[in-house]
Amino acid sequence: MADLTEKMIALSTINAIETEQIEIIADMSVLDTITGENAHSFINNNRLKPIEIFATFLSQTLFRYSSYNQVISNINANINRLGIVVSTLNGLKDMVNEIRNELTRASDQTITDTQRDTHFYNIKQLFKQILLLQFHADFNTMNLFNINIDLREIDIHYFTNVYTSDIFNYKAQIGFDTNSTVDYDIKCWPQDDTLKNDLSEPTLLHSKAEMLIDVFQKHEQELSSMITSHRGVHDFLKRQSVIIEDEYEAAMFGIEEQRSFTKEELVAVMKNNQNRVDLLNATVGYRGI
Repeated sequence: MADLTEKMIALSTINAIETEQIEIIADMSVLDTITGENAHSFINNNRLKPIEIFATFLSQTLFRYSSYNQVISNINANINRLGIVVSTLNGLKDMVNEIRNELTRASDQTITDTQRDTHFYNIKQLFKQILLLQFHADFNTMNLFNINIDLREIDIHYFTNVYTSDIFNYKAQIGFDTNSTVDYDIKCWPQDDTLKNDLSEPTLLHSKAEMLIDVFQKHEQELSSMITSHRGVHDFLKRQSVIIEDEYEAAMFGIEEQRSFTKEELVAVMKNNQNRVDLLNATVGYRGI
């Protein structure tokens, strides 16, 4: 009687194992079809544990990196924006350098007032170009330096109340977490009214020219600092773009790696089940049950 009972238990166990084998084969056949759109249907749905673990992993990974296209688009937009800003500021710096050269010529006490007026006119023209260069620096139809110019007034070369500007603050996304951002400001040059008031005067004395040489030298250093700062953010964002792309590609590779691991895990379970069946069959046969 005991032998018959043991045989029935063995056969029942073998039947359960073979049923599980069929379920594993069925789950393996759908493993390659699991995507972000249907992963939820494989979670808490009486599936084998490895399938549920993989579906959960895939769903969580794709959710984390679902903003990839938006993040890359945002960071590239900021890279392009800063590229225009750096290029514009380099142009301003060159013009400021030329203004200093004109001021040096204007400070010469041996020249006539007419000659000095000519240099002053050239300085005003350069300052006008500095304002216009920023006025026309656009990105996606928006003025980068947020500068408003009265184009009618600027043609008379007197700059008081000709332009106004506010500082713009930008936020660049540098990762997949919402708090992974970097902030930077874009402002027009110059911000204060001192220079435009100086250039609004009708004439330029050689003593004032000498004083302005030092002023513009400091402003040239200020522009150099602005260029260095913006170029630093620009280059950082370019490096970060590569990091983000690499992280995304690694995450997508990780999904397929996990899919392969899950297949191997299911195959290992099937082999173990087959070994159990073989052992049970051998035990039953050996004992003559």
